[in-house]
Amino acid sequence: MPTLLRRTFLAGAAVLAARAAGAPLPRPGCQANAWNLDPARFDLLLTAVREMKELEFQGFETNIRFVQPQLEHAAEARERLDAAGLEFVGAHTNLPEYQRVGIEGAGAAATKLAEQARQFGARAVVVSHGGLSSTGQFPERAVEASLSRRRAILRGAP
Repeated sequence: MPTLLRRTFLAGAAVLAARAAGAPLPRPGCQANAWNLDPARFDLLLTAVREMKELEFQGFETNIRFVQPQLEHAAEARERLDAAGLEFVGAHTNLPEYQRVGIEGAGAAATKLAEQARQFGARAVVVSHGGLSSTGQFPERAVEASLSRRRAILRGAP
């Protein structure tokens, strides 16, 4: 009797549910950390994105430090990224100083990085760390301030 792995079953069920609901299917994206990149060499990121396209990925994610050196020329850098034909799904960062800056400071830092990433066409910012709160509790005012700012960013407010 053939065996069906749980992961295979769940993946198949998710695709069927998405199709039944009329939702678009997930598209394959790629993390740029598979390439040897250097923040001082934007050309390496561009090469990686073109190679991802050749591998038939539809989007990419990269650490924000690989685009930040281009902030003074963000429009030109975005044009060059867009020319590769992949969606800039997200920029990745971490908040290693959370313990020092607290939740409000971490939220402000993430918001600033989101604003920078948006200049390059990124649709999202992925923030990682050991955890912003060891208890999972966040002050309501910090959550609301962060959500308000994110809504403004999505509307294109400066």
